[in-house]
Amino acid sequence: MIFQNTIIFKIIKYLLSCEYVPNKFIICNLGLLSKTIRTFVERNHQIEFSIRNDMNDEESVNERKHLLNPYCLFRRSRHMKLITKDMSKLYEMFKDVEDLHLEYPHEFHPKQFRLSSSVFPNLRYLTIGSLGGFDEPLYNCTLPSLVKFSVFIICASQLPLTSMILSSSEPTLRHLCLNFSAYKYRHSESERYTSEFTTFMSSYAKNSLESLKLTRKFSKKNNLLESILQNQTKSLVKLDILTFSNEIFDSTLDFCMASTALKVLKLKISKPNLLKKLVKSLNSQPNIQKLELNYLGDIRDKDVLQPFTHLKSLYVSIDENPNAIPTFLNANISNTTITSLSIRNDMIATDAGSLQSLTEFLKKNTSIVKFRFVFNSLLISPETSLEISKLLSQHPTIRELIIEIPNGLKYHSPNQFNQDDTLIFKELYNSKSIQNLIIIDYRLSMYTSNKTEAHPTHPFSHTKTKNYESFYYDKYKYQYETQPVKTTKIYNNNTSTNISNNNINNNSSDTFKYQYEPQPINPNSIGANIKSLISRLFK
Repeated sequence: MIFQNTIIFKIIKYLLSCEYVPNKFIICNLGLLSKTIRTFVERNHQIEFSIRNDMNDEESVNERKHLLNPYCLFRRSRHMKLITKDMSKLYEMFKDVEDLHLEYPHEFHPKQFRLSSSVFPNLRYLTIGSLGGFDEPLYNCTLPSLVKFSVFIICASQLPLTSMILSSSEPTLRHLCLNFSAYKYRHSESERYTSEFTTFMSSYAKNSLESLKLTRKFSKKNNLLESILQNQTKSLVKLDILTFSNEIFDSTLDFCMASTALKVLKLKISKPNLLKKLVKSLNSQPNIQKLELNYLGDIRDKDVLQPFTHLKSLYVSIDENPNAIPTFLNANISNTTITSLSIRNDMIATDAGSLQSLTEFLKKNTSIVKFRFVFNSLLISPETSLEISKLLSQHPTIRELIIEIPNGLKYHSPNQFNQDDTLIFKELYNSKSIQNLIIIDYRLSMYTSNKTEAHPTHPFSHTKTKNYESFYYDKYKYQYETQPVKTTKIYNNNTSTNISNNNINNNSSDTFKYQYEPQPINPNSIGANIKSLISRLFK
């Protein structure tokens, strides 16, 4: 079978974006198939590269030589996290950087560092962990091509500097994330700064922002959120105020619903009347397709929560009120539009009411493709867990299943079960629809190896682990970690060069010690390994 290069690259691009495929496989296997594919992986793989500030001069020189080596797979890193003091020696590396994360101690001022288009000609995404260490260079900041800007603002006195950065990128900026600290703005000077910033944002980049995220708390005297929303009614596609602590009012929802382009909405509300208004508004706005809701109130009136009629993706967290879960599930038991559903409540199925609601929902629903829920194995008997496992395996459309098992130490109940005796995974092998499985396992009673032994085996294959807690399984049985790779060890001054990168290995403490040299394969050929990938994708 012969495929054109365009098809091959589409398949590889899918693999690069697939969260079930380990980075080690992408870099060490796909990067070795041919020069053409290696170049494509270099330019499209989103790997974060960190430059540390604890290297001595010799280590810094060796690392720089390694990165400038033509065979280094990181030499064209598009995503970079800078945490080093001496940046001037690395300027030649910055020309390809598109996504930059700056993180510095608050007291450090890198005078030799200049954040400008001459140093970062391709910079489009900028994240600043704290403005404190960058006051001086940022006052002369010129970033005319910046598309996305995220910043953590420690105090109100940094708001004028934030305005200056925003002004320099106003023509191109489309995505904005403002993270405010938990400090309270009390004195009069702070109030002046917050008032001026609110006024600035009320007319900034009119109908140009596509996404907006606000976190923590802003001055109560100035309604920053509404000032921004009324200025972006025709352009805003995504609004995330899920962790924004300022109170949401009726008028805030009105401004949200006035955004004609809005497709994704993430917010937190605490009053039943606002929940009722939200559902009614969403059902009259078919353009909004995704909702992430953290509801902190009560649901005593069944009319408060009506079925959603247009949503395709729904994430709902109701930690404060377990009794709301049955109401929510019963209201949407016949829903046919939602294809992705996440329920964040660690008491689901722990009592007769919520168990019955979950059972009926899984039996009657025929639309969900991705399903995520919290399974509290400490409060659910093995017999009940087996029944739920059967229901999941019999669901006709679920392709991706995410099960989160919480740590049982924080629960105190007279009717507790041994978490290790759960049978929630017992019947999943019988499923004809489930292709991918993620198990987020916080149980402290098991070591990592014991957890994987308790998880599903055949026909699922364990593909990777993140932070010893998130376990990824794939039903295609492709053994990523066991594919043969030829390696070449590079030596500088009789010392092997190390490149630290948290994304290469599953364990963040590992060090990537090898440099991979491409084999002499015809640039137009796809190699033996790609055949197995193609057969896997079209199986």
